[in-house]
Amino acid sequence: MCDQANFVEAGKEWQPMKTNGLRQNLSDNMLKGAIVLLPFILSFYFLYWMADFFDKVFSGILVPLGITLPFGSGIVGGLILIYVLGRTSDLFVAKFIKEWLTRTIKRIPVLGSIFVSISDLTDFFRKAEGSPHGQAVIVRFENPEFRIAGFLTRTDLNTLPTADSMDELVAVYIPLAYMVGGGFTVFVHKDKVQNLNMSFEKAMQANLSAWILKG
Repeated sequence: MCDQANFVEAGKEWQPMKTNGLRQNLSDNMLKGAIVLLPFILSFYFLYWMADFFDKVFSGILVPLGITLPFGSGIVGGLILIYVLGRTSDLFVAKFIKEWLTRTIKRIPVLGSIFVSISDLTDFFRKAEGSPHGQAVIVRFENPEFRIAGFLTRTDLNTLPTADSMDELVAVYIPLAYMVGGGFTVFVHKDKVQNLNMSFEKAMQANLSAWILKG
């Protein structure tokens, strides 16, 4: 009777332990599978969004002419359009059209301010590679002591509308992880800034991925 009672009690304890272990195993592997799939899902979703966007743009132009495009054709046209814009952006006519559009948009309240901010930021990114303005840096802070990575944007701050002395300060842009275009700027003493031996592109990838990078 005693042995039988012990066996029953052991069985009761084994059942929950087995169930908990199975649940933990399923949870761990589901999480691992989601992490593996996430980059592919997001990449293909972005590709799908681009295809859908350009399909709608080109369909709006071609459908009235009796031309129907299969889904996905728009992304090919969109990539060609982006390439052509890149190749012709330095031509006189392209510059004239761009400047005219820029002046027109700047006159529109609110939209003009947003456009100027985004335009300045994209120009900074476009010209950053190989430029002293845009180099990857580490900023050292004290009390409490910590480090933060960013990009040097300005070394001359004397034109800023402030009564404070800005002679020894520089501006550093700190991008936010997983937020393209999001970030903030800090003004720190130049002695607190140390260059990173990284290209602008690699440092930007590292910042946007919270420095979870290989190599």
